[in-house]
Amino acid sequence: MNDEERMNEEEEDVRRVVTIVPPHPLKEEQRIQRRRALLGAGVVLLLAMLAFVVFDWMSGEDTGSETVPPQFVGIYTSSHREYGDRYLELKPSTITFSTSDTGSVSYSIIGVAGKDDDDMNFVIHFKGVDGAKFRREIITEDSGNSFFFRSQPGVVWTQYER
Repeated sequence: MNDEERMNEEEEDVRRVVTIVPPHPLKEEQRIQRRRALLGAGVVLLLAMLAFVVFDWMSGEDTGSETVPPQFVGIYTSSHREYGDRYLELKPSTITFSTSDTGSVSYSIIGVAGKDDDDMNFVIHFKGVDGAKFRREIITEDSGNSFFFRSQPGVVWTQYER
């Protein structure tokens, strides 16, 4: 091979390396569609998170106080067949549910709110040691010595001891 042929071959190699192949139009369209889909999913996720934050903020009712009204502080028992061997204790800043003859679970009260401006009915907000939050609406009987949770109207708790 002479010098001229070698130079032509080297130029050909350089042209092959330098030549840029234009992208295939179908693949480019797929890439654009994929980007749009990912961007759309990101926007939807961002809007969902924003909606959750706004909803959580708006649904948080004013808990007013962080203590149980004094007239409700005490130990309560129930004559209901499933809860006859249990008690419930309301302290100013804790609520305790007995789980058996020897066990109990206590929760920290994080808020108490009146319901419909009625001093006899209120909502109690409490949380466990794991941070799980709970909410129970308490409906009192006419005497004021007993109540039931709206979620369990058949289980009446009567004040046993103050």
